[in-house]
Amino acid sequence: MPTSSLKMLIFSNDKMGSLYRSILSIVEPISLTTIYRTIIEESSRLVEAEYGAIFMMKDGLLKRVYSTVPHEYEVQPRERGYSYKSYRDRRIYVFSEKEIKTLYSHMRHTKSLVLIPLFHGSESLGVLALRSSRTFHFDKKKIDILKLFASVAGLKIRNTSLHSVN
Repeated sequence: MPTSSLKMLIFSNDKMGSLYRSILSIVEPISLTTIYRTIIEESSRLVEAEYGAIFMMKDGLLKRVYSTVPHEYEVQPRERGYSYKSYRDRRIYVFSEKEIKTLYSHMRHTKSLVLIPLFHGSESLGVLALRSSRTFHFDKKKIDILKLFASVAGLKIRNTSLHSVN
């Protein structure tokens, strides 16, 4: 297959081409702040989420380091909450509208929430949280896309952390 045909295949409008473009966007050398923003932008675009946040372990606490909702920087995860569980257990959590109303009262317009652990090798790094105003938005296909994207994001965060002072 000629190289130009291969490039056309990779950059086609299908989800794999879209995932490939998103992964390329976080491979370039950039600051941690830019990486966090890019991870949220690209993961949100991949699965059509409206809001996103990244929580990272700092000084023994899971802290919000980036959010598309600025006033939520004040809302930090509870040590017994699901963000910590996702971080500790490296487990994905998906919440329905009913669960969100019970657990996260500040998320008034959110009907779907997913927590994706970010890790590199055996080291947990943080949690990617994406929200949608659509009911049952995060299906298996979207979760599979996010798992693959999060694995590359975790690698990029780890490598950038090793080489920066942010």
